Amino acid sequence: MKEFDDRKIDVSIVIVSYNTCNVLRDCLRSVEEKTQGVGYEVVVVDNASKDGSQEMVQEEFPWVKLVASLENLGFGRANNLGVKESRGEYVYFLNSDTLLVNDAVSILYNFMRVSESVGVCGGAMFDKDMRPCLTVVRQHRPWDFHLVLLTPLVDMNKVNTHFHYAEGPRKVDCIIGANMMIKRDLFDEVGGFDPDFFLYWEEVELINRVKRLGRSVFIVPEARIIHLEGQSTRPVKEQLYRERLYSQWLYIWKAYGRWSVRSVYFTHALKCAVARVVYGLAGVSAKQEYWRKRHEALRVTYLRFNDLLRSRK
Repeated sequence: MKEFDDRKIDVSIVIVSYNTCNVLRDCLRSVEEKTQGVGYEVVVVDNASKDGSQEMVQEEFPWVKLVASLENLGFGRANNLGVKESRGEYVYFLNSDTLLVNDAVSILYNFMRVSESVGVCGGAMFDKDMRPCLTVVRQHRPWDFHLVLLTPLVDMNKVNTHFHYAEGPRKVDCIIGANMMIKRDLFDEVGGFDPDFFLYWEEVELINRVKRLGRSVFIVPEARIIHLEGQSTRPVKEQLYRERLYSQWLYIWKAYGRWSVRSVYFTHALKCAVARVVYGLAGVSAKQEYWRKRHEALRVTYLRFNDLLRSRK
């Protein structure tokens, strides 16, 4: 059994948990079994889970540092708290619904140590059947959001599977926050995750600030991680859809300004309105209702965003 000691910590593995007791247990076991070649600590930040997650960590993994929040802080704020409670030279953000396939932590750490221009890196992620899943994403520009008018002809989230089988590390636009390593000094320099975000887009916004400092982002395919995806977000799809939209407005605002938000909003609203008319004329009531709900979600989240702007004046 591991114990706390004064050894040098190269990497702090920060895991945020929200009602993911069983998958969190498997994640921690995989970290303990697979991580061999680096000095590390694990910090679990629990977002006020009600499923026994905190008790499980204390009883089964006493070597893990548990930070028990009294409220659900969301992803970014909870990770910020975990970084404050850690002491490693590098920080590795890892979702609770992941499993390390190999010594991914050491592989990413060794890559970062000799690559001073790299700001952020992550391993290749796979589903439970070891098929490539979402790892690399586009750091959307305003015109990308306008392409929503062309969907489904344009798949904005198509997985670039060739990155998973590359012979060596590859520079990419952006990676998702489920498996992301960054040097602590750089994380502090850019100010950590923006607390305005509760869930979604926070890692894209953080990486945007990292890249503004001239640092690059890499995927290191030798490091392999299974991502079970969405274990803490399954029960409330409608609420999460609205949270994703709201975070989208936040990201566009912070990266490109308020007028870009307004332009993208009207593009989305136009698509919803046209779809409602088309399906109404076609007599497809289920589709018409679907687009009505999407239109309402757009409106509500856009009003919420504008309320935030007014509060900041």
